[in-house]
Amino acid sequence: MKAMIAILVLAIVLASGYFIYDNYKDVAENVFSNMSMKGQDQEEVMNNPGAEDPALEVVEDPVVEVPEISKTVDNSSEEVADDVKDIVSDDDNGINLSTIEPNVTDAIQIEEIEDPIKHYKIVALGDSLTEGFGLNKSDAYPAQLELRLNNAGYNVTVINQGISGERSDQILARVQNTIDEKPDIVILTIGANDAFASLPTSQIKDNIAMTVEELQDNGIMVILGGMQVLGDVDLSALADYLVNDLGISEQYANMLVSTMNYVDDFKSIYPEIAEEYDLQFITFFLQGVAGNSQLNQDDGIHPTKEGYSYIIENNILPVLEPMLV
Repeated sequence: MKAMIAILVLAIVLASGYFIYDNYKDVAENVFSNMSMKGQDQEEVMNNPGAEDPALEVVEDPVVEVPEISKTVDNSSEEVADDVKDIVSDDDNGINLSTIEPNVTDAIQIEEIEDPIKHYKIVALGDSLTEGFGLNKSDAYPAQLELRLNNAGYNVTVINQGISGERSDQILARVQNTIDEKPDIVILTIGANDAFASLPTSQIKDNIAMTVEELQDNGIMVILGGMQVLGDVDLSALADYLVNDLGISEQYANMLVSTMNYVDDFKSIYPEIAEEYDLQFITFFLQGVAGNSQLNQDDGIHPTKEGYSYIIENNILPVLEPMLV
């Protein structure tokens, strides 16, 4: 009985083994076949480094957003820069690392740009000789001067603040209007009407001096235009002429000479102020024009357009241009 049971168990085992082998032999054959092919492929790759391994799949890297990377890199860069500064002293190799700062623009070549031409604002302050009595404003010296300078390559604005008939005290009273313009330079030409009114020369001088002080206190450069009532006169020779050639009494001649002393005193106002306040100075604003009928209007006092052109070229520009640097 026991023998029969053993034989039956053995038969069952053999039958099960055959069933398993029959069902899984294809799988086993595929496995061994793939292993064999893989070995061949690897050997082929080893022999030909340029060949691709067919067993390897190409998988694209997924896009991963890392918002904090830039911040981390920036911080790391700063830490590295700090570490370098700690390691290398300022004296090493003559390099001063304390002056080195990260700057993106250091890597950019910036095109050199020429400096713009400096702009100058000039105010012409005075009486009818400045305003341009009897002429269009475009023919008066301020307008002509602006055009002349800009045509020469300067960048200039000239403002006409001349008022006909004004005296030195009236100029002083309105000098704040000139200061409010914030000019770089003022060309001050005043005093002729004071002399025509025979005002004391000391008073004229004080008015002009206070006007200059107000301008300079506000950082404004001043060009003073000198004035004269008459040309240079030898008073001693004049007295002799009146008495000896014209037969005028000595008393009357002396009275006329005393009047002429006023002319000299008036003329001296301008160089004295120019020296005291270290001003740019035009010795006589009307030099070359006064007394020339071809360059003056019919009144013999006020210049024509051509007269002002002469004044600009010969009297103003030699003093003004060196200031435009």
